[in-house]
Amino acid sequence: MRMKSHFFHAAIVCCGILAAATSFSQAETAAPAPSSAEEPAPEIGLEESLIRVNVTAQAYNYYQPWEKGKPTTRRGLGVVLEKGQVLVTAQIVANATYVELEKPVSGEKATGRVAVVDYEANLSLIELEDPDSDFLDKARPLTLDTSPVVGDTLDVWQVKDTGLADTTPCPLIEVSVENYFLEGTPFLTYQTRGSLRYHSGSYVLPVLHGDKLAGLLMSYDSDEQVSRVLASPIIEHFLNDLADGDYAGFPTLGLTYAREIDDQLRKYLKLESGSGGVYVTTVVPKSTAEQAGIKVGDVLLEIGGHTIDHRGNYDHPVYGKLNLSHIVRGACQVGQEIPMVVFREGERLEFMAKMTRKSHKDYLIDPYLFDEGPRFFIAGGMVFQELTKPYLRIFGDQWRQRAPMKLLWALAHPEEYEETGREKLVFISRVIRTPATLGYEAVSHVIVDEVNGVEIKRLNDLARAFEQPEGPLHRIKIAEAPHELILDVGMTKAMDERLSEAFRIRELSRLD
Repeated sequence: MRMKSHFFHAAIVCCGILAAATSFSQAETAAPAPSSAEEPAPEIGLEESLIRVNVTAQAYNYYQPWEKGKPTTRRGLGVVLEKGQVLVTAQIVANATYVELEKPVSGEKATGRVAVVDYEANLSLIELEDPDSDFLDKARPLTLDTSPVVGDTLDVWQVKDTGLADTTPCPLIEVSVENYFLEGTPFLTYQTRGSLRYHSGSYVLPVLHGDKLAGLLMSYDSDEQVSRVLASPIIEHFLNDLADGDYAGFPTLGLTYAREIDDQLRKYLKLESGSGGVYVTTVVPKSTAEQAGIKVGDVLLEIGGHTIDHRGNYDHPVYGKLNLSHIVRGACQVGQEIPMVVFREGERLEFMAKMTRKSHKDYLIDPYLFDEGPRFFIAGGMVFQELTKPYLRIFGDQWRQRAPMKLLWALAHPEEYEETGREKLVFISRVIRTPATLGYEAVSHVIVDEVNGVEIKRLNDLARAFEQPEGPLHRIKIAEAPHELILDVGMTKAMDERLSEAFRIRELSRLD
């Protein structure tokens, strides 16, 4: 059996979530062609440092938001750290309903729980459900090694069905900044080359440098024999942030840029020949960049004392050329201040930027949703939702071409709605045919502006508006023809009472 992993390509986004995917694939550790000889069992006794993580997960159905999809199972190989915690990727525990820890050697099992998860950094810590359990008492915690450089040999660890560990030495061939499994969230990534022998399908495999943890393998391309590894400096940042018990996450800069490689543009901007810098095309409201004073049209020259070239890279002292996002995500903590230099209208300006992190919930359109269902409200059969990127992804792999154009426009231009005070974008996702909605069955994907005279800034406003009709009719104003939809108040209430039985809808709203 051979499979090929999917690689996630970094967008031109500077340390901010502007468009993040929620659809993700298993790391699809391919079953590569067997090597000519069986690798000998490793002499280093680290089997007790590895824990199998078995997860049952159940995601929500965005077309019918009151339902969940079918349960799925995932399996990974985690690493025991100090304090009895097991480190895995966030990808494996997304939408988890049950987490089980298993000792590879003995097969002994215990129930776990997700203690901390960061989906952007693709990292998670699992703890034992029973804090008094001695399940991990004999485990050997691993420490981090952040020293690997190109040319070093890293060992990818797996566990055979016999419980014995199996390692594959793989040279580190490249260090870059790429998305992990969400778009628009680039992080430091190791790339290694080596033919991996397949042992028990896994979402994640530990990668060691000697007897220390160098990273977590996220995906493997069997054709190229190249693995993508979540780098240990990112794990170190994650654990350091947790040290005080208050996890703030990785900071975001909140801007997008275009490369400054066009000579005419550089001449128009009055940039000196041979100078670097990138052209700022978008600044996210309330972001680090906006609060620092960065504006659209600026040319970003320096961050944190590092000169930015015209491609958006800087010279890292160890790894060489890296994308500028690593300055923010790799070296900075939330709350830290760093200098920034821009070129604006022929003048060089300096700013101090205080690093902040904009949560995915603070965006007009949520870039991802895990471990929670989509927010919705049903009135008489008319289904209202807050627009999220997971919803757009129900249109398939080509969703950027197949999803409704008006919703894609909102995703690309959220500022047009945010300027009017909207916190979320409420729309009619579908209309269930009932006596209350006759004639509106074809209405879908229309943005709601007002209900019963109440301006709709988020779904809670709509729910309150339906509780306060101005007479016998609910009046719903939408952004396109026919511009107003009418529901009979009495009929709507009657249909709400019947929907649960007729359509097996257990709840007519989810507002939290």
